[in-house]
Amino acid sequence: MTSDLNRAARDALDTAGISWTVDLDDTLAAAGCHIALNYATGLPEIWQNEIEADVDGLADALADVHVAP
Repeated sequence: MTSDLNRAARDALDTAGISWTVDLDDTLAAAGCHIALNYATGLPEIWQNEIEADVDGLADALADVHVAP
């Protein structure tokens, strides 16, 4: 079952045209980063994984993602 936060993050990435994959432990991978889904805060957290990752573009795409915990 996909959580509301997971679905919201995926939808935001799709809308921004950013390709993503599902990573381990309910994280997403996109633009050279891991996106952890913090269910306590209802926010996605971006962790840079590659030197040339597009952290700013990813942050912009996910800026409006918030799901009430």
